Amino acid sequence: MSILMNAQHLRKMRQKAADVRSKNQQTKGKTAAAAKANKMQKNWTFHMEGVIFNILFHKTSLAVSCNGIDIPTSHEFYDDGAVITFTLNDHVAQVKTSGHPVDGIVFALTIDGQFVPSTDDY
Repeated sequence: MSILMNAQHLRKMRQKAADVRSKNQQTKGKTAAAAKANKMQKNWTFHMEGVIFNILFHKTSLAVSCNGIDIPTSHEFYDDGAVITFTLNDHVAQVKTSGHPVDGIVFALTIDGQFVPSTDDY
């Protein structure tokens, strides 16, 4: 009887191990997809005039959304980067891109000329 119980116990342990491996593989796939998505966008979250703003800049399409709503933008391209301009509650906001030899392409948000630190950097 004890041999049978041990075999059943061993079978259950192997099944649990297989379930854990399967979950880990699924999580790795989701984590890799999330990491790739994070590399394709830049995020800024800040407080202005009593309102919390979450600005999301899509690096591939140069689209900007604020709190999940797409914002109309204008684009200016230069030899050393680009400036994407939009408005937030009558404030002029700009996402400036520039190439840096060490850091690669750098994205910076300014509102009325004031620098806003990126949430991705924390």
